[in-house]
Amino acid sequence: MACSKTQRRIRKELTERLACSPASSELLALDPLDVESLIRICSDEQRGTELRRVCAVVLGALKTRKAVTVLLQNMWGDQPDLVLSSANAIMQIGSKSATGPLLRILCECPFPGNREAAAMVFKYVRDDRAVPTLRRTLADKNEVPAVRFQAADALAAWEPKRAIDAFLQASLDEEPEVRWIASYGLAACGNDRAVAALKRLVNDSEAPAGMETVGKHALELLEALARRKSGRKRAVRVGVKRASGNSKTTRPAGRSRGVK
Repeated sequence: MACSKTQRRIRKELTERLACSPASSELLALDPLDVESLIRICSDEQRGTELRRVCAVVLGALKTRKAVTVLLQNMWGDQPDLVLSSANAIMQIGSKSATGPLLRILCECPFPGNREAAAMVFKYVRDDRAVPTLRRTLADKNEVPAVRFQAADALAAWEPKRAIDAFLQASLDEEPEVRWIASYGLAACGNDRAVAALKRLVNDSEAPAGMETVGKHALELLEALARRKSGRKRAVRVGVKRASGNSKTTRPAGRSRGVK
């Protein structure tokens, strides 16, 4: 029997992108090899974690909206690889129907890695309903820094000016990881209050694990802002010059050279 377009896409994902996973060969043997089978396996807690994880990756690549419920269920368990792959799949699908369940995971799930993954999704699933919870998460000193980091990263990606007060507060936080990402959010805002806070952070010599110091990061962001501002000024000057040049060569309607 000839393969459908969806089946061909599934096979391509399994034989190319996921060929290194031992679960791929098991899935390729499925009959039928279709979306419904992948969803069923992805939701089956009796199946191996790697098998379910590979199903989540393929469902995300296919942007399978009817898989969102199962992917969200996977994000409650203590299986980090499955949780992260399910979160990435939801990001690829981009369905705002996931917002409410993701916010519940962010607020209620007992596993920090799961909360971190839930916050991360909102960098791509951009829903105004998430903004208040993301701001509260960033400000919550009882939350682990990694979760607060992802909340700030999501806010900086699409709603920085609505979160400037949260970024300003976070720039004074005792955790260097939080101050580091707060500087990124402030740079995304780019207004005078944000620039003043960034200048203060330049002297911050602490660094999150595996990252540059907060001060160096803030300085790089300030330099990038200055280049961006200079570029805008040059663009305006060029535009004015061109407009001015055009005005010199424009003749009044009805007039031409040699006509008095």
